[in-house]
Amino acid sequence: MKHAALLFAAASVTLASCQTMADAGPAEPKPILYKALGTEPFWSLTIDGKNIRFNHEEDILASNAVARPSFNGWRYTSKNITADVTFTECSDGMSEFTYKDTVTVIVGDKTYKGCGGGIVAPETLEGTAWQFRSIGGAEISSQRKAMLSFNDGRMSGSVGCNRLGADYRYQNKALSLGSVMSTRMACPDPVGAQESLLLGLLGAAFSTQFPGDGTMVLTRKDGANVVLMQSM
Repeated sequence: MKHAALLFAAASVTLASCQTMADAGPAEPKPILYKALGTEPFWSLTIDGKNIRFNHEEDILASNAVARPSFNGWRYTSKNITADVTFTECSDGMSEFTYKDTVTVIVGDKTYKGCGGGIVAPETLEGTAWQFRSIGGAEISSQRKAMLSFNDGRMSGSVGCNRLGADYRYQNKALSLGSVMSTRMACPDPVGAQESLLLGLLGAAFSTQFPGDGTMVLTRKDGANVVLMQSM
């Protein structure tokens, strides 16, 4: 009999996933950090091994929680908190993000609905916008206009000074760019330096990764990468 076992996101935000279990039944999830959240009202939940921490107006910690397999997920029970994690995609109701899991939390006589397990990667880049986090391993020095967007087969954006653009193709999680065109205004450092670094990286093929925290990592064959955060 096969069950989906929840693999938890580490602090570096590894996505939750499913694992086929042996006939003996699903093993208890590993004691690594799992996160969930809710809106209307706002709340957050973390599960770390046997500990559950719930925050809404006040911080509540439950220790020695018991994990048991439930229908298409896991149920965590403790003296004062019960958390159901179901492997069904979930929208938080406020952003365009879709999460891997639907989460229900019961604290006392109150029930809270929300999402967890990491953000699902977009199926296409078309119509999406992204804010730069780092270029070639260097953090962005200024967030002003440091954006990249994909619309009508064109990539366009800026890291704070000149505008740039190129045709793009995205298929099988690979991003290919045509010739990158840019305006030629002189840019003072550090913005000018980070723009030169970006232009040196673009114009090649990238593989894409989505760690599950809303970021996209574009990586070239030589290992150089650009990290962006999806913008709503």
